[in-house]
Amino acid sequence: MLDLSLLLPKKIDNSFLGNKVALWFFYLLTAVTLWRSQHHLFSPDGGAQSIATIPLDTYAQGASLTIIGIFALWGLSQLVISVIYLVSAH
Repeated sequence: MLDLSLLLPKKIDNSFLGNKVALWFFYLLTAVTLWRSQHHLFSPDGGAQSIATIPLDTYAQGASLTIIGIFALWGLSQLVISVIYLVSAH
């Protein structure tokens, strides 16, 4: 069986004893995740055509709207992850 004590700290007290470079990388990762989530949520194409270069105009309207909806849900999941990042960083 997997021993979770090898993966998880014995005490969670919001103290970071690691390298400061890792902490700054975590802040950068949080900022990038927030930017990506807002782009997927607020872009008219959800980032499907403007970022992923999916030719939405070649699909039927229902298919295009489905693809945009999937990208918006992807942005929502990234927003949830970034909120968890923000909570863990403070």
